[in-house]
Amino acid sequence: LSKNALTGDIPGFFDGASTQLQYVDLSNNDFACPIPSWAIYTHANCYQIDLISTQPFCIEGLQPFLVFGTNFGALGEANCTISDRDSGTVISETPATVVTESIIQCIALRDFRACNGSVGSRMFEMNYLSLTRDGETITGNSSLEIGITNPTCIPDT
Repeated sequence: LSKNALTGDIPGFFDGASTQLQYVDLSNNDFACPIPSWAIYTHANCYQIDLISTQPFCIEGLQPFLVFGTNFGALGEANCTISDRDSGTVISETPATVVTESIIQCIALRDFRACNGSVGSRMFEMNYLSLTRDGETITGNSSLEIGITNPTCIPDT
């Protein structure tokens, strides 16, 4: 199975199968880090996913935006996760769309209910963006800040 263009996580099929599949070789594929401890016997290698920047830096909710980084080809299925910058609370998770090896597209959601200047109800809120899979961060210590504008603060035209 070496050099078979496998991506994402090591398939769960291999978990607990080290005695039956002791000669399996998953090396030279594009798995995303980290490799689980149970998969060491597979000789799989991985690519660290790093985030570099977003375009634009401040968005309206539901507006697609681009994220630039490295090794996105190794992602497989992943989510764009928006967390509150102050509390760390996860605000939304939406599917990440891989565009190229260095670009993904995300959509951010934030439920604004008022525009009164208090935290969570300001003109815009700064948030952290990371990539996750099954609730686990797959971008290590790599996250980005992105602003989301509050539509309740924008007068109707």
